[in-house]
Amino acid sequence: MNVFVIDTLEEFDHIKDAWNALYGNAVYTTMFQHFECNRTWWQIHGARNNRKLYIIGYGSKKDIRLLFPTYLDKRGILKFMQQGCVDFLDALYQNDYTELYQTFGKIKKHIDNDRNIRGVSLMNLRKGSWLIDYLPAVYKQTPTFLLQKDLYSYVRYESYDEKRYLKTLKSKHYIKLKKVDSRIPSRFFVYEIKNKPFPEQEILRLLNMMQKHGIRKIKDYHDILKFIEKLYEKGLVFFIGHELDDEILSMTCLLYLKKDELMGWVDFYNPDIKTVNLKNYLHILKFCREHSLHFNLGTGLYEYKLKNFFPRFGTLHSFFYHKNRAMFFYYYFRKVVAATLGR
Repeated sequence: MNVFVIDTLEEFDHIKDAWNALYGNAVYTTMFQHFECNRTWWQIHGARNNRKLYIIGYGSKKDIRLLFPTYLDKRGILKFMQQGCVDFLDALYQNDYTELYQTFGKIKKHIDNDRNIRGVSLMNLRKGSWLIDYLPAVYKQTPTFLLQKDLYSYVRYESYDEKRYLKTLKSKHYIKLKKVDSRIPSRFFVYEIKNKPFPEQEILRLLNMMQKHGIRKIKDYHDILKFIEKLYEKGLVFFIGHELDDEILSMTCLLYLKKDELMGWVDFYNPDIKTVNLKNYLHILKFCREHSLHFNLGTGLYEYKLKNFFPRFGTLHSFFYHKNRAMFFYYYFRKVVAATLGR
């Protein structure tokens, strides 16, 4: 068994079957670790800002035991693909693999010996990732930091009983929502590739409305819309929304984060109608209940989600290491101390 690197598109495509075999046998996977998500992201973003493909694997290219779906940025920092675009990133490793610590040690040695790699920055590590335990252990002689970066929230379908739930809901958001319901008899829909093409024009129309209210900037969503469109065409994401008189009021891009967990990825909605997005989320919760799916609300502690959905919480972590100690402490101060001071 050896450490190997995938640094060409030909090799990337060649390991598709082995990648998917590992994905099928891996522990704690999410859709963002699937081959198609990573390959699609690289297709759109790979050539930008002097990024270099640098996937690290262990085993062989036909029988992968552990895989880091990573690339090198222009500063020589090793990062996860999709980093900064999605949540719940991680390495892939077999469910019954018993030599993780030794394997991580070999990968660390490879990173130390490669002069092209100046550091490692892995963001959005999900709670429960073995990297949270193993990375600090193998880097114990080196300055590193591992911090809780963010929180995400989720609703378990067993705890969501629509009739009981709506009767006990008391927040000001729901009071407004009931008023909206009484005067807007909108129709909910599921929008997916098997019955409709990608709804680009509808999304851009809603984004324009949101931009006028200062909620989103269209230029910031140019690349992510390309990414979503490609995943939609592959049947990996879909939309739930509602409309009135053939006009779409809101759409939420969803994906099956896990087999039993649906995730709300990006919301698009008409801000002129109060609580329109909350209304759509209530329908998504009903959809999850009918299909026995937990609903992941994504990162960020939004007040209307906390007050209306009473979610549970999970944590995301970030790991950072730099071979140059001065750069490490500069990064540590900028990202940790300054963030603590609210600057």
